[in-house]
Parts: sequence; structure tokens; C-alpha cells
Amino acid sequence: MGAGFKCLNCLDEQGMPGKVVPGDIPLCACGVDGRLPEYKNYIFARVSTHFDAPHDVLRGRGCGKRACDDKSTTGENVSSSGHTAAVTCEQCMKTDSYKKWAAIQGTPTIPEEHDMAL
Repeated sequence: MGAGFKCLNCLDEQGMPGKVVPGDIPLCACGVDGRLPEYKNYIFARVSTHFDAPHDVLRGRGCGKRACDDKSTTGENVSSSGHTAAVTCEQCMKTDSYKKWAAIQGTPTIPEEHDMAL
């Protein structure tokens, strides 16, 4: 299953547009069906961002591997980051590599006036 969708016709738990719609079909319970042209701008696919640990030598580069699958590679059509705050892949967040780097990078804080769901 993919990362699901966000429906801009519905509010999330924080009262912001963009309720998460799980599944592989862009269809929300409110009736927005992303397969139809009239609704395509109101529901969009979510993207999983994977953790790619920073490289030991190359500054500003990752190791080229997703933490959740050491046989995989990052690259075309794969969203990945070496900053733990950007990672949304739940499997990556369970790995020792992610936890190690999260402890090093710390937990980012967002000023309350800017704290909102995207």
C-alpha cells in the first residue's frame, strides 16, 4: 500500500485542510474522487520520505541506501533525506541508523505560530 492521499476538502485533526485518506485509490469519504478531472486539484498523493544516512566522507551526501531496506538504493522516484526531521517512512524510523542520527541531530522545534499540518 502507498502512503495514501490528502483530501483538501476535509479538515485534519488540527482543523487544517488536508485530511489523510489511506489506501491506493484517491477517493475520500466526502465524495472527492481524484480519478475525476473536476476533483483532481482537491486530493493528492502523499509521498513517503525515506532516511538516507549522511555519508562518512562526502559532505552533503547520503550513503545512497534507504534505512528501511539496505538492498535498495535512493535515486529516481524515491524521496529521501539525511535529516531525520524530514523522514515520514515509519519503517525507516524504526531502524538503528535513524535512531542514531535522530539523537545526533536532535528534535527540531517549530514556533507555535508556524506549527500546522502540510
